[in-house]
Amino acid sequence: MRIFRKHGVRLKCSGCRIIVHSECLSNLPEAAKCKSSFKDDGVRQYREHKTVKHHWMHRRTQKDKCSQCGKAFQSVLSFSSKEIIALTCSWCKLSVHNKTACFNDTKMNEPCSLGKHSNIIVPPSWIVKLPRKGNFKSSIRSPKKRSSKKKTKDKPNGIL
Repeated sequence: MRIFRKHGVRLKCSGCRIIVHSECLSNLPEAAKCKSSFKDDGVRQYREHKTVKHHWMHRRTQKDKCSQCGKAFQSVLSFSSKEIIALTCSWCKLSVHNKTACFNDTKMNEPCSLGKHSNIIVPPSWIVKLPRKGNFKSSIRSPKKRSSKKKTKDKPNGIL
């Protein structure tokens, strides 16, 4: 039996806006992934990613209508309800019911349009995290050949 206490510092993610107590951070499920703000694929693979996929967030309340079926979302009056009624993309704000008729594998993998502000949003595929200094080997330049013997200059006797 787990005892959950609601105390401690509350942390809020600026990307997906999830709020978690600092003591509960380790209990956060792996399924709660934040949207990426950069690509960590490496320098050579960054050109391969041309589209952004939806970043679906679970919602317990939603005011809009489902973009798939056009029906309104049910309003749950109880604050204690843990039922997820909608999935919303954090990039384009597209909302769908949490039902197989509205949300399926094709929705999961379709490209995101980034919504009505797409012309001012910098997609995460445009920002590439570079490796640490010294780890990057350019494919353009050939590596320099180094000899294993150090060259020593002849010095006059008596001078160190």
